[in-house]
Amino acid sequence: MKKVLVAILFIIIGLHTSFAQPSNVVDEIIAIVGGEIITRSELEKEYATYAAQYNVMDNEEETRCLLFSYLLRQKLYQHQSEIDSLVFTDQEVDARVNYQLNYWLGQVGGNEKIIEDAYHKTMSEIKKDLREVVRNQMIADKVQQNITEGVTITPSEVKRFYDRIPYDSLPTVQPEYEFGHIV
Repeated sequence: MKKVLVAILFIIIGLHTSFAQPSNVVDEIIAIVGGEIITRSELEKEYATYAAQYNVMDNEEETRCLLFSYLLRQKLYQHQSEIDSLVFTDQEVDARVNYQLNYWLGQVGGNEKIIEDAYHKTMSEIKKDLREVVRNQMIADKVQQNITEGVTITPSEVKRFYDRIPYDSLPTVQPEYEFGHIV
């Protein structure tokens, strides 16, 4: 009995000291998928990129949740690509990166300064960071393609699937937009 009390006392003291001292966490692992890890800084970097690209600051928590879900899918695809031995050459990745940068430049009238200001980086730094993102996206696209390449479904199959579900078991989807027309 004394040993149990002493153990509980040490646990309480340990919890107290861990909460009493300020945390100096540099980064932390928030998820592991296969052998791939997702860190808090990776999520924050993704959020910063998203906010810069779409200039959106509403619903930060919801946006972070969606980006976290996106990162989980990406890591899952990366893990599956290692299993499937998918590789892309540097030339393929560079071509896609250049296409993306040219698209962005076309959106801003060819002014590199606007893109550099949005990302707070030089074009070469943006290109370097973009290479990893593009490579991961190419992997995700290929894995998705491999998964769905033999899948065919018709509208009548979808209708039959939903007809088999009892009407009262279907979830109610709230309308996001309502449209009215007065004639």
